[in-house]
Amino acid sequence: MIAVNKAVLELAIKSIKNSNNIVVEIENNDPFYVRRINSVNNLNKQQKIDWTDYEYLAIEANQTGNGERGEPTIINEDQVELSKTLAKDYSYNVLTSDMISLDRSLKDFRHDGCRNKTYYAELPSVSVIIVYHNEYLSVLLRTVHSVINRAPAQLLKEIILVDDFSSKSNLKQPLDNHIKYNFPYKVRVIRLEQRSGLMKARMAGIRNATGEIVVVMDAHVEVGTNWLPPLIEPIAEDYRTVTLAIVDYIDAETFEYRSSGADGYRGVLNWDMTYILLPRSWADKEHVWDNYENPIMLGAFFAINRNYFWELGGYDDQLEIWGAEQFELSFKVWMCGGRMLTVPCTRIGHNFKGKGPHPFMTTSDGKTYVWRNMKRVAEVWLDEYKDALYEKIPNIRDIEAGDLSKQIGIREKLRCKSFKWYLENIAPDILKTFPVKMPTDFAFGAIESIAVDNWCVDALNGNQQNRIGLFSCAENRINPHSNQNFVLSFFRDIRIRNDYRCWDANPLDIVNDRIPIKLGLCHTLQGNQFFRYDHINNKIYADNEGNRCLDVDFSDIAAPPELFVTTCNDTSLTQKFSWGYVNETCLMNWDSYGSELNYIDS
Repeated sequence: MIAVNKAVLELAIKSIKNSNNIVVEIENNDPFYVRRINSVNNLNKQQKIDWTDYEYLAIEANQTGNGERGEPTIINEDQVELSKTLAKDYSYNVLTSDMISLDRSLKDFRHDGCRNKTYYAELPSVSVIIVYHNEYLSVLLRTVHSVINRAPAQLLKEIILVDDFSSKSNLKQPLDNHIKYNFPYKVRVIRLEQRSGLMKARMAGIRNATGEIVVVMDAHVEVGTNWLPPLIEPIAEDYRTVTLAIVDYIDAETFEYRSSGADGYRGVLNWDMTYILLPRSWADKEHVWDNYENPIMLGAFFAINRNYFWELGGYDDQLEIWGAEQFELSFKVWMCGGRMLTVPCTRIGHNFKGKGPHPFMTTSDGKTYVWRNMKRVAEVWLDEYKDALYEKIPNIRDIEAGDLSKQIGIREKLRCKSFKWYLENIAPDILKTFPVKMPTDFAFGAIESIAVDNWCVDALNGNQQNRIGLFSCAENRINPHSNQNFVLSFFRDIRIRNDYRCWDANPLDIVNDRIPIKLGLCHTLQGNQFFRYDHINNKIYADNEGNRCLDVDFSDIAAPPELFVTTCNDTSLTQKFSWGYVNETCLMNWDSYGSELNYIDS
């Protein structure tokens, strides 16, 4: 920067107005400062370089010890009970974390196409914002170490840790000492004087940031090889771009770093405002390492131009603690002239810990703060589609959302488009996958084995990726309890009624010609979630050709019967099932009714 007097400033501004390639920022009134910023045209002329730190990769290759290369770490048996006790506070195994180096190495799960990519030699400076509340110290520090170890020093201007009123003593002096002796000029801590919640704490960090771009991340992540240049280059090209990473998994018990898949995914929402991951569109898969548009971010990690964040109004400052903030920011970006890209060449691992203690579970009127957050987002951004949320969760309709005038004013000022436009142009698969009103089902109710009386398919209180099996049948076969109320939907999947969890038979799980049935988020793409019911022969097929059938094994009398998909056998009674209610008209018109038949494995 150069300081200039007012006369020089006027001449400079006059000259700048005649230039198509220069933008100025006046950062202070006295003295005046003028700063030249690269335009897109200038960026396109820049040299591109390989930013990979091969020297650090060589160091990592020689590291040995617990958790290196992201491998799982197992604690001793005599520590198990203590780890369970501590997990009540942290929702992950802190003893495992303490066994692993803060500088541990990770496997590189990037696609091969990422390894030879080059990026602009000159990129904007970056501030990393990490908010924490009673995070375990070694987990927080490993996040910081991974950011510093794997980011080019000339790009990473600072890391700002925002302490959202933590009460743990090791997050005071021990944390300060570690920063002082290891990163005195790169990391600083801001401590809030009262519990403010994720959104307000992040905004406090961004207000204190000095980098042109801010990267916002959770306090329990580890970033991958060469993560920063590909993340910020799209923002350098267009400042109204928000970038996201491919998010891998860090196991809460063993801290194993696992890939979430090579191709990536797209974030959407259903009508109870649950964040859902859907596969990328086929148009995006020609080069899976290329950046692609994503309708809704996972709030754990994103990058944004600092000035653009405030241009959008930041977060709604009346959102409390956490929840719905990723929807608000995503809608705001897309509907108000920006765009959001997932960058497959940037990968991070996130510890998807269980539910931890949150002292502010309710608002002053006794409602959950997450529901109140949803209400605020719905009233400002969903337009007429807010009624779909209220139909799904009727209690939200009566929640007092508070004063919305500021947020409505921001939407009007930015001339944002309608939510209908967003659904039609940015996320058309939301209405396809989660219709506001579900079409007529092929069948619903209890699914009873014909081989043995009074055994019905049961979800067994399972969550995603849990196997389903059989249990004694509910008395009402047409409208049983939720664990046994399954629907053969318009989308040709079998799902829990009024839910978004579907039967999933992944061929990768096959053992001895048996594929177990697990619960997975419904994706409506058929493939491993495709099922068909033959109500004449009482068979449930897992393909449209009739080669793979649902079957059950009753041989182990000491265990619940196992449900699986296997080769069809016309003489096997264990492959026959009756359904509580069948819509014979729809089933007889299977080829013409229902979503378009396809044969794509998801």
